[in-house]
Amino acid sequence: MVRYISLLLFIGLAWGQTNQVPSTQVVMDSAFETAKNENKHILLIFHTNWCDFCKMLIEGFNNKDSEPFFKESYIITTLNPLDKNHLANDGAMEYYGELLENDKVGWPSTFIIDKNGNKLDKYYGFPTSDNAIDSLLTVLNNFSQLDKEQNDLYLDILAEYFKNMN
Repeated sequence: MVRYISLLLFIGLAWGQTNQVPSTQVVMDSAFETAKNENKHILLIFHTNWCDFCKMLIEGFNNKDSEPFFKESYIITTLNPLDKNHLANDGAMEYYGELLENDKVGWPSTFIIDKNGNKLDKYYGFPTSDNAIDSLLTVLNNFSQLDKEQNDLYLDILAEYFKNMN
């Protein structure tokens, strides 16, 4: 019995140590280093694990058909500032507050950040209308490193994805 309890305690401790969520500092340090090395911008998405729109937005950005667009221009990074199951990134809510300035809180919130940490642009929410999709695509297009023809191709794919999700 003592062996069984000791084994469960060991597994529980090991599980807890290997499944810790990295802090905002760790996540962003890695993103900034990669952005500097690859000369790209950071596409930072604040999300929660209970937000279906957050999941759909992240899925859209990771869609294999539009992947080349993001791979060439952005380092996609996500932070979870709120979570009921202790999966939040420590410090994410404070960083979110810094980026918001006087804007309203909402999930998901997407920011374009340059490799030096400057906020370049933002998009709040999930695009649920043609106008909202156009607004998001404009933000993404403004900081893309692809030529116009490639941008148009991949942004059309992304627009179609979001239209099909609504």
